[in-house]
Amino acid sequence: MIGDLIDAISYLVKEHVFLINVSMGIEKGRNENLEEVIEFADRNGVYIVAAHSNRDVISYPASLKTVIGVRASKIYFKIVHCLNIE
Repeated sequence: MIGDLIDAISYLVKEHVFLINVSMGIEKGRNENLEEVIEFADRNGVYIVAAHSNRDVISYPASLKTVIGVRASKIYFKIVHCLNIE
């Protein structure tokens, strides 16, 4: 699984995308190859958004310094319907 993620990120950077969404995280510790491909993406101006664990444990790649890590919140928002009148 991690090898596929590394290959996918590398491929997307070479295809000149500017944003990669990784809707998963790996909780089994750091991986040097994953960190290298994340640095490769950063050097090429590619933003990476990745899922943090919702169990308050460190997950990768979301915990790396050049990755935007996101996770669910316990805050609930009320949806308000708005009418735009011009």
